[in-house]
Amino acid sequence: MSARRGALPLGLAVLALTACTPDPQPAPPPPAPPTSTVLRFGNPPGTAFGAEVTLPAGYRLTVSTPRPIPTAELPADARRPGKRAVVFTVTVVNTSPAPQRFPDPTFSGSFAAHDSAEVVSATGRPTEELIKLLDEDKPIPAGGTVRVDQWLLLPDRPGVLQLKGLTRAAADSVTYEGEV
Repeated sequence: MSARRGALPLGLAVLALTACTPDPQPAPPPPAPPTSTVLRFGNPPGTAFGAEVTLPAGYRLTVSTPRPIPTAELPADARRPGKRAVVFTVTVVNTSPAPQRFPDPTFSGSFAAHDSAEVVSATGRPTEELIKLLDEDKPIPAGGTVRVDQWLLLPDRPGVLQLKGLTRAAADSVTYEGEV
């Protein structure tokens, strides 16, 4: 038997085996992300904390992700069992070509814990920095930036916080939302 003659049957056998072997199964799709227990307040949901929003009156506004405040740093009258405090920084940039008054965004909060369908109002407190800024009533120069902290008391459980902000201009409202 020549080498050529043996190669042909072997080649046919490999070809036949390949033709009869089913295609390898495609990889299974990646598992779907777990369904979220996040409750959304609005439709559409609020802007994510940290995102910048442009307001019609000539400002850009950003609300930072809320950060916890140690209980020891709270005023005595704000320390409550079952509550925690979070602080968020509000950054306002004057995008108009002229100085403008601080828009005084006032935020009201709603909070829904993951383990409850109850929605509670979050109690806010202005910081001394914000009170001073409002008392001085100095305009923000064109292109100028102002940053102030505000804080809220929330139930001591993980959940979703929604902050609705209204400014001096009724048309300028914004909603931020996210996990806390």
